[in-house]
Amino acid sequence: MQNKVLVFDSICKNFGVFKALNNVSFDVREGEVLGLLGANGAGKSTLLKIIGGTQHADGGSILLDDKPYKPQNAFEANSSGVISVYQELNMFCNMTVAENLYIGKEIRNKIGLIDWKTANAEADALLDSMGLEQIRSQDLVDNLSVANRQIVEIARAIMAKPRVLLLDEPTASLSEEQIKWLFTKIRELIDEKTTVIYVTHRMAEVIDICNRCIILRDGEKVATLDKEDITRDNIVYQMVGCRVENEINLRNKIDTEEVLSCNKVSLDGVFNDISFNVRSGEVLGIAGLVGNKRSELLNALYGITPISSGEISINKKVVSIKHPSDAIKNGIVLVSEDRKKEGLFLPENGRINISADTLRNRQKFGFIKRKDEREAVLKNCSLPPHRDNARYASG
Repeated sequence: MQNKVLVFDSICKNFGVFKALNNVSFDVREGEVLGLLGANGAGKSTLLKIIGGTQHADGGSILLDDKPYKPQNAFEANSSGVISVYQELNMFCNMTVAENLYIGKEIRNKIGLIDWKTANAEADALLDSMGLEQIRSQDLVDNLSVANRQIVEIARAIMAKPRVLLLDEPTASLSEEQIKWLFTKIRELIDEKTTVIYVTHRMAEVIDICNRCIILRDGEKVATLDKEDITRDNIVYQMVGCRVENEINLRNKIDTEEVLSCNKVSLDGVFNDISFNVRSGEVLGIAGLVGNKRSELLNALYGITPISSGEISINKKVVSIKHPSDAIKNGIVLVSEDRKKEGLFLPENGRINISADTLRNRQKFGFIKRKDEREAVLKNCSLPPHRDNARYASG
């Protein structure tokens, strides 16, 4: 029987009237990969943040190696051997790879100054030992792709030799080869008795890498699946609470009306002669390896980098999209690959971010009607008129 590294007893976490976690209890064993699964809003990331010290539980207790564990911050969690890699990356983009790898544990010379020559050399040696020759110690993180930033953060976590490694959607931006690299590293950690708590929505990954699974639904633990029980059907059943038919004739639900058409669209030096159409009610997947210009195509359709030739049609009418405002007028919106850098105004509150694209609808003489803005945010986010939600909308 494997030793219990973490034991959770009746963990609760509330955000206003919303119960993010409600009496969640389970254990995590030494040297296992535990899948923490559930639909969006089930409480997975909240639980990881409590373990990682960035949020605090409102009730319940945690034992780490049979001792009470209640980190007040990420530093205390790290000092206890609990290392987190969250879905939202925590990198200093204006610093180099080496600076990010050694932040908080800088290599110093005899007089106490940081020895960057040694740090860079050791960082390169570490990256080489991990099979990451494409990333160099003096690369500026801001110049790396989202995938390579994720890889650097994972490498930093592995370098810390964690007792418990928390991975929240680590493969969201990785290529197939990078996922294979990650799984190899996870298996090496498991051989060294490290425990991994793994959050993902990708069923194939769960089946491949996880020894057990804990399923959360609406903030409560609803099931524990052992290795032999980890199947797609079992996971989906526990996540949603009912059986979901696998064979659904989606085409019967798709309107034959064409709503978007691209005819030989090109962007000089990036992609050429791309043609496709999308029908009403259809989900069209654009697939390809990292670097194959999928994001660039979407950026072009949204007017960030307008196409240099070809035609875009909306409802069979050719439109000119030279700017994101043109795309919005034609009913096209974009959720960017890099949410933090391209998709949000991080210094601003939720209300401003949600309403940013529609400011013209609620302004008079250049001034924004805050009341109209708050009401629009609450209405379009489907939030009930609760005081806490009004505070959220007002920032």
